Amino acid sequence: MDGVMSYDKEKRKASNAAWYKKNKKHRLALAKIWYENNKQRHADAVRKWAANNPEKIKEINKKRHSKHRARRNAESTAYRIKFPNKICLMKSSYRRRNSAIGNADCAKRNARKIRATPLWADLDAIKDVYLEAQYQQMHVDHTVPLKGKNVCGLHVWDNLQLLTEKENCRKGNSWTV
Repeated sequence: MDGVMSYDKEKRKASNAAWYKKNKKHRLALAKIWYENNKQRHADAVRKWAANNPEKIKEINKKRHSKHRARRNAESTAYRIKFPNKICLMKSSYRRRNSAIGNADCAKRNARKIRATPLWADLDAIKDVYLEAQYQQMHVDHTVPLKGKNVCGLHVWDNLQLLTEKENCRKGNSWTV
């Protein structure tokens, strides 16, 4: 008897699959009508499912982002190369509009500088570099960034250089040998 039931289940499963395949357009039309009549109910169900399945949501979003990541990165890089001045202006405009965030970043950077300043550093020479930058209206940049991706430099005189604002924005947190 048990073998007969499993056979019937398999037969029914195959029959249902064939029917679904044959009536795909009809099923989609019915689903569309149901959705149009039950938008709020559908939204509630989706919201409830999302609340109960946060890991699946993360996985879905991760797949969606990774699917288009290469194209977005290429477009972004091309734009940055084509319009470096515009990027620099956008960054400086953002910093002006969000001064609280800038102040927090500055405080974090200053703390990093303090931790990156060894006891043997010549603080007078470092101060002279900053005064020279102020006099020439340039930016002081760390040749080897204080917090880079692959390397972290020290806040010492030998690691400082003067750059224009545009060059400093373009360089960012990178280090090239």
